[in-house]
Amino acid sequence: MLSPVKTIVAAALVFGLGGVLLVAQPFERPSGMPGAATDDPAMAPSFFSGTTNDWNTIAAPVSERHDDGVVDGTGGADTFTWIANDPRIAGTATMVMNETDYRDAATALAPTGEIGVIRAAVLRIVNDGGSWEGPLTWLELADPELVSISGLLTGTDAYEGLSAYVVWSYGTGPGRDLWGHITPEGPPPVPDSLPQ
Repeated sequence: MLSPVKTIVAAALVFGLGGVLLVAQPFERPSGMPGAATDDPAMAPSFFSGTTNDWNTIAAPVSERHDDGVVDGTGGADTFTWIANDPRIAGTATMVMNETDYRDAATALAPTGEIGVIRAAVLRIVNDGGSWEGPLTWLELADPELVSISGLLTGTDAYEGLSAYVVWSYGTGPGRDLWGHITPEGPPPVPDSLPQ
């Protein structure tokens, strides 16, 4: 005969394993989309890495300072070289940004004491084959110095049908390192629900 403790433990294991199996169900890709590989090298999935350099400001942001010290900036734009080990996504980049800067705000030290900037941007990378374009979200912390940028770009021309997820980060060092993934499939589908 099972003791009450053993019964509770057994029930917890059954429910726990059932939940894991429910969450771990394989997802189905939409029909007509390939699996992890393709016969066309131009459409092949690829993880890539690289960096950026030669930054030039082409438009200063229009800034508005609020009474609490928060500064909103709109329309700042830069151009720079986007270097990647997958030549499909290497090229000349242009980025336009809007930002909310809390670094001088009177309320910035509450509740954690950390300060920074949040930005929304649109990035376009152009090369001889075509272009990539899409929105980015940009988080910048002042101390420790950290910048983390990510977003999903869509290909055009020779890259039509491809998407590229990019992640780009830098801190106190000299590098502005980037990483990403190119695929004709897009990201995997978002799960329908969380476990109850």
